[in-house]
Amino acid sequence: MNHPERFAGQVAIVTGGSLGVGRSTVSRVINNSPLVSAYAKEKVLKALEETGYEPNLLARGLVSSR
Repeated sequence: MNHPERFAGQVAIVTGGSLGVGRSTVSRVINNSPLVSAYAKEKVLKALEETGYEPNLLARGLVSSR
């Protein structure tokens, strides 16, 4: 069963629209890419912390085939 209210804040963060950054920037921050400015990284990390975002390691393993 899906619980959209549980993930509503995380979806907003993933899109990055409320932060003024793109989805790619959010993804780069989550994946610790060096291509993100310190300012953008700080904004995204703060927002992720406020929403309680935790990466789904099972999903990450499926995507990376590990």
